[in-house]
Amino acid sequence: MRRSAKPVIDVEQQQKIEQCYQAVEVSWDDVQPEDLLGMEIGYRLIPLVD
Repeated sequence: MRRSAKPVIDVEQQQKIEQCYQAVEVSWDDVQPEDLLGMEIGYRLIPLVD
């Protein structure tokens, strides 16, 4: 049986990896507003929408 070799990661590399994947708290202030949704309908369909 062969054992798979695991890559050796030093402490600095491990800290950089952990910094990249840290959870960040966000709020609604961080969300940018988007354009309103518009829909074009044909003239024959207007009575169905009203």
